[in-house]
Amino acid sequence: GEWLLPATWVGMLEAATDVKIPWEAELTGYALEAMDEGHLWSTWISQWKRDDPVHRLFESETAWDDEKAISSTAAELRDMLPEMSHDKLRAAVHIRRERYEDQKNMFLNGGDPRTASMYSTLISRAVEIDDGTVGVIPFFDMINHSLEPNIALSIEGDTFELFAKRDIDAEEELFLCYTEIGKEWDDVDAIWTLVQWGIPTLRKDW
Repeated sequence: GEWLLPATWVGMLEAATDVKIPWEAELTGYALEAMDEGHLWSTWISQWKRDDPVHRLFESETAWDDEKAISSTAAELRDMLPEMSHDKLRAAVHIRRERYEDQKNMFLNGGDPRTASMYSTLISRAVEIDDGTVGVIPFFDMINHSLEPNIALSIEGDTFELFAKRDIDAEEELFLCYTEIGKEWDDVDAIWTLVQWGIPTLRKDW
């Protein structure tokens, strides 16, 4: 089926600038166009939610390089992940904000007040599908994270399947693992998981 909207403006912009549009900018543009055009995915997109310090920073009207706001966000993140230093968290937040700022000129709707919020929400829902292709998969993107998941995702070509890893009781919540199970815990993974998805991954829980 059709994935959101044809990327006509993306194609034109790439042709004019000879620059590959980052997936974050591309998918954010698709999502906003879908909402405006009443696309069949608009109801699903309207249900996307995110509520964590990083997202609240994106929703605020502070300047992208507002050091006070970034430091305050890092302090909130440290409350969630106390074993990580404030400086590392602050640097991660700054990098995420800077990346968004670098991409703003790639949005034809960059002046839309919804852009920053949609960008922040979308990056927490996107998944690498195959060979670097990134997308948002309906239903899959609504499933929460656990280091002890009861389901997993299988991708073969254009087919996406969720399968049970064990018997699942009626009305039991479904969980996926957003990270690589079996990999050693490290600072980079912990920071990325927190900034990208708003999920604190403590060393003791790994």
